Formats: sequence, structure tokens, C-alpha cells
Amino acid sequence: MISISKGGLLVELCEPRTYYQGTRFDASGVFRRIEMDGYVYADEWFDHCDPLRHDNVCGPSEEFFGVYGYDEAPVGGTFLKIGVGLLRKDSDAPYDWFHLYEIVDGGEFSVKASETSVEYTHRLEGYYIYTKTVELTSEDSFRISHSLTSLCSDSLDILNYCHNFFTFNGTTVGSSRRMDFPAAPYGHWRPDTSHGYLEGNSLLFDGDILTGEKAYIGDLRLNPDPEKYSIVLREGSRSVAISSDQPLHYMVMWACPRVACPEPYLKIKIAPGATARWSNDYCLK
Repeated sequence: MISISKGGLLVELCEPRTYYQGTRFDASGVFRRIEMDGYVYADEWFDHCDPLRHDNVCGPSEEFFGVYGYDEAPVGGTFLKIGVGLLRKDSDAPYDWFHLYEIVDGGEFSVKASETSVEYTHRLEGYYIYTKTVELTSEDSFRISHSLTSLCSDSLDILNYCHNFFTFNGTTVGSSRRMDFPAAPYGHWRPDTSHGYLEGNSLLFDGDILTGEKAYIGDLRLNPDPEKYSIVLREGSRSVAISSDQPLHYMVMWACPRVACPEPYLKIKIAPGATARWSNDYCLK
């Protein structure tokens, strides 16, 4: 475990492929815990820790959504998952991002840490060099910076999103939880959604989400579309403000009794040999 701190802000991060060993989420910069002045903003939101489970992650958890070469690969062949490596295709079934695939070539990781930042570099020879830096920018804020260089002969065209698992001291998701946006959100709720609704510039809940219940909206957009996204996730008087230096492609929102997760998606396109850079900022109150 790697701990960084500034004032009352403490962030715990994991070495690659230790706490989380699945093949869904980005293996770099896996958060374990976020605490400020004794209040825990992010921690385990599940009952049992299983490193191989697809969502055994905490706090801001990022995924490169999609894969390269899966449909073309024969069973037993390999395909590319950015942030994870080359994986083995084990059946003729369509790609399933919840499934645990064998890692054939996980590339090479390096980690550099200081008192207030951690830099992860993941190199997969012939495919990409990826660097993620988590830096405490003040006593209540941190930034996640990314740099992805293509080593491929073809362009990389991928979505990157963050599944924001904030637990707010273990409070049940209910009427005191909300998400505020810079414009009015709209989209389609899944039929089995419990308690979620849209009103004005906000996403709210009209009661506690109980065990076995969930809320989900998969095509959340804003009207009008902002040039760059910003979200404020609130629990009573506590909040996490999330913003990016990139335009929002679209959002997903998923909630269960323990977390309500805004998931902003960014579109990343990189020509062969080129580098894309983007960053997301978090401010805790």
C-alpha cells in the first residue's frame, strides 16, 4: 500500500495487481481509501474482498471501455485491453468486461512515489506507454493526470471513464445523496431502478436504496452540453466536486445501497506514435 498526505487529506493507493487483480479496471492508480480530517470519503463498499472480482476497487476507479482485436482473435488467441494488457480469448462468446480473462502479457509497471504524489507507468511493448499520476494539489483536493502514447501502427480510438465509488463514511444511499450538474440531465432509467429521479439540474433519490435494489441510467446527458464536465456528488453537508479538462461524451449513473456512482465517459483518440493527455480534478468538502 502507498500512502500520500497533505494536511488532513490522506489517500491510500495500491501497487499494480495487488489489491485488484481483475481484468476490467485500469491496473494503475487503484485507490484503496480516501480520508480527510477523520471523515472517510472512499473505502470498501462491498462485504468481501476478492482481488479477482471484476469490481474489487474503491474510490475513483478508471476503465478503458472496450478492447482491440477480440472479434478477430480465434479462441486461444489474444486481444488488447488498455490498462491491463494482452488477454486470452477463452470462448466464442462476445467480450464480457465482467469476465476474468487470463493475462498473457501484462507489460511492465513502474511506480514512483513522493509524500504527495504517485506516478504509475505501464508499458506494453508494441502497443502503448501509459502514465497515470495521482497528486494531492491542496489539503482538500487531488488530481488524476493521464498520458497515453500509442506504439501501434493503427490509431487508438477508445472511451475512458471513471466509476466513482465514494462511500461517504458508510452512509446508505438515500434522500440525502444527490448529484448536481451544470445543466439539466436527461436519459432513460432502467426499468428495475429504485428511488432515482431527475429534477432541475440534479439527480436525486426519494428514499433509501435497500439490499438487492439498484438504480441505473445508461445514457445520461446534459442540456445544453457543457464544454467540459463538472459534477458535484453530495451526501448531506459533505461533497466531492469532480471536473475534467476534457469534454463529456456521455455519463452513466449506477447506485446500490452503499455507493451512487456518476461515471463520466471521455473519448480518447490517438494517432500512431502520438500522445493524448487529460486530467480529472477532485475537491472534497
